Amino acid sequence: MEKAIGTSGACAVLGKARSTVYRHRNPKAPAPADRKEFHHPAELSPAEKEHVLAVLDSPRFADKAVAQVYTILLDEGICLCSQATMHRLLRERGTSVSCVRTGVIPGDRRRGYRTAMRRHGLADCTHVIPGNHSEESGLRAAAALLGQPELPTAVLTFNDRCAVGLLDALN
Repeated sequence: MEKAIGTSGACAVLGKARSTVYRHRNPKAPAPADRKEFHHPAELSPAEKEHVLAVLDSPRFADKAVAQVYTILLDEGICLCSQATMHRLLRERGTSVSCVRTGVIPGDRRRGYRTAMRRHGLADCTHVIPGNHSEESGLRAAAALLGQPELPTAVLTFNDRCAVGLLDALN
């Protein structure tokens, strides 16, 4: 009957909705079963992730880009994880600095700061306190500044997290 009068006509004659016909012809796929959480065999454990972040935060690498840290460690025969994983861990923690986007690596930024201060006759006012991208680094910097005989009139921090740590220590 459908071939003779079409789907709409056949449905009208039989008193059925077209949607019912199409639903019977194309049933829904069965609902997917609950998936087990997948962990890649090479996935870092929480302790390994913390170790990688600790290495990236160490004073030795505080002014280095991820690619520089990765290369230095490889030269020493140490492979903690891939560069992409290092970037992902920093992003997840909220402390990633994109040197690729800006084209400026942290060491260049520090040299540029010191050069500008010298150019303006302020070289003797420049005091760089090594640290990393964390609030704890800001707290340590504040402690170092407060331990000096003369307090600075201005402070420049690496990022907002360092600034928060510094401000917490001063409050």
